[in-house]
Amino acid sequence: MRLYGSRKGSLSIASERAFTTWLSQVSEALDIAESIEDPVETIYGMLSHVKRTGVKLQHEAGRTRTDRVLEYRDAARL
Repeated sequence: MRLYGSRKGSLSIASERAFTTWLSQVSEALDIAESIEDPVETIYGMLSHVKRTGVKLQHEAGRTRTDRVLEYRDAARL
């Protein structure tokens, strides 16, 4: 209300600007995603320094998620 006021059409102007801002952010993310030709190769490149196998990484991720859930539950009880 402070920025656009309460006159006729102010809600339309505010929503149009919000949508335009959101669309520009999404289009930037899509541009980055479209620039990647082969996502699998990109992931391999990002994980090339990791010495664990994929299965070990999956098990570790499962344990990490479980630990986080238990931490959140304990924090909620306090």
